[in-house]
Amino acid sequence: YGLFKERVWMNYPFRIFQILSFLALFQLEALAQWEPYADGPLEFSDFQVLSNPPGDYDAFTSANILWEFSWDPLNNLLEVNAQAAFNPQDLWVRLGHETDMNLLFHERIHFDLTEIHARKFKKRISESDELKELLRSACVSNSSIESLLNQYHAETIQDLQDDQELYDDETDHGNNFIQLDYQDTIIPQLLSGLSSFASPSVYVTVENVAPEPAPGTYNGTLKYTLQLGPNALPPFGEWNWTLQG
Repeated sequence: YGLFKERVWMNYPFRIFQILSFLALFQLEALAQWEPYADGPLEFSDFQVLSNPPGDYDAFTSANILWEFSWDPLNNLLEVNAQAAFNPQDLWVRLGHETDMNLLFHERIHFDLTEIHARKFKKRISESDELKELLRSACVSNSSIESLLNQYHAETIQDLQDDQELYDDETDHGNNFIQLDYQDTIIPQLLSGLSSFASPSVYVTVENVAPEPAPGTYNGTLKYTLQLGPNALPPFGEWNWTLQG
């Protein structure tokens, strides 16, 4: 591998929020200037060629995890759409390196890592008991769902950034043969293991949203008095019961 320098920059996630009938429209607007992972691997045609780029780098890659959700309270159904994507305006390669395939292969794996964590994000959503409990609660709202998904997303982005840095450290930015391990083994295995979350959307449904009565002890008293005749004093009999349940 020839010596080169590259830099990966993770945008903090772009996210839009929409409900029900507006979902498709907003999805199109959200992805209008982004290229999703499903469209195929990075190519040099995706990069701007700069003769005097900023910084001491030969390539600059920006990747993101875009996400959005809709909550259908009538059917108790949550849909989350999450995709790895890049914005061509934020990708560049230094003039003279636009045919360096080793550099391109290295950049592709940065994008693969973004897709891997997008799938992990959807997997967490699908398996989250915390999220399902929220959806079952009587106080569930769009803002409460958004808040929890925001937390999951922020944690996903932090894990992604850590893995991007680890990848660059272990491969020396693609300059040693560990790069081949990533290309041939590590990344294919990770993608394959998360293949069930390759689809952009993941769905979470719950059986009901009504809170169940909390178990507990209920106490009360019942008093019954028997009186003989309209003017009979004292009462003929009196009984008291204690009720528990």
